[in-house]
Amino acid sequence: MECSILRAFVVTASLPLSVLSCDSQQAPPSTDAAAPAQPAGPAQDSASAQPSATPAAQGPAALATAEGETPGLAVEIQELKRTAGDTVTLKLAFANSGQQEVKMDQFGGPGFNVWSLAGVTLVDIVGKKKYFTASDSDGKCLCSMDISALQPQARVNLWAKFPAPPPDVQTISVMIPHFAPIDDVPLS
Repeated sequence: MECSILRAFVVTASLPLSVLSCDSQQAPPSTDAAAPAQPAGPAQDSASAQPSATPAAQGPAALATAEGETPGLAVEIQELKRTAGDTVTLKLAFANSGQQEVKMDQFGGPGFNVWSLAGVTLVDIVGKKKYFTASDSDGKCLCSMDISALQPQARVNLWAKFPAPPPDVQTISVMIPHFAPIDDVPLS
């Protein structure tokens, strides 16, 4: 009863229901179905969080964008942020504006799951240092994995974690296989 009254107040006050939850089983569905689950730590199985594509829609304002070698495939860098544990989290979105399905097996790295973002790197041009995706104790990348093909007019939000560059590094280049380097991306 108390929970129902509280929810009614929140709805009346036009606040998002996600700020209030009386029972985790009754939490409202997320409005961003493609948002990947963030790993709690290196021991979590990163393959369990499979990203899903949504119809192509305008997402948050991008820090940088680039067109890929595949016609119709574009990437938006949404966030590049220093996070706990001396890491950096990269959030990006791929959008397929073409009429053909795009296989997303082109972003894995050598010796890694090709259906992942393991091949994405950060490059500090000034410091002459390249940062590869972080990995857990089993050698799995701390990144979006098991990425399925991207349907025409669809968009998918993905993520990857990297070791953090020194604090004085304010911008960095994002290197995504089959895309031109995305230079001077602000690191917050």
